Amino acid sequence: MKKDPMSLKRKDAVNNFTCDLKKTKLNSQDPTQIFDENFRRKRIAMDGNCLYRAITYCLYENEDKHHELREQIYKYAIENKKYCLPLFKQIEGNKSYDEHIKTILVKNFWGGLFELRIAAKMLAFNFVVYKPNTLERFIQYHFHQNKHTIYLEWENFNHFNSLFIKNIRIDLKKSNSPKCQTNSILNSTTEEERDLELSYIEEL
Repeated sequence: MKKDPMSLKRKDAVNNFTCDLKKTKLNSQDPTQIFDENFRRKRIAMDGNCLYRAITYCLYENEDKHHELREQIYKYAIENKKYCLPLFKQIEGNKSYDEHIKTILVKNFWGGLFELRIAAKMLAFNFVVYKPNTLERFIQYHFHQNKHTIYLEWENFNHFNSLFIKNIRIDLKKSNSPKCQTNSILNSTTEEERDLELSYIEEL
């Protein structure tokens, strides 16, 4: 699997993902309609591999090597425990780190935000996860400047789909909409601070 997620056949439109949210008329349109106007959804198979499939499809437009991504994440988590453990504790609480990472190699065992964050670190991409059928963000991570940003939908909060930008571009940093608040991760000055500030956007 290639290390660099940038595609030669298409430049990263995400880096220019800017537009005034007011133009989307969030208060007067159906949220599902707005979502469909902004994103093309690639539905991912519900086989327990959805996170890994969704990531690889976003990066390479091919989900067939999702098992390789599992292996890469597992290896990274083993070799970089000092870095990964604090992040794991923040996301997963008091669960056993060593027991959890064993599940990464288990076929059809679902992955979550911890694995997503490790993949972002390892492959140097940013990500935004949207709540189902809405432009309301659940979580985002933006550390790598001028790097690829992938977009995921957390369908029913238990399944990941891949998303691709259509026409309207949303400014993730400048929007004043309470439903599109910029995560505090964007304001951190060091990678360690950003990792520790990885937080969930709560229901409004």
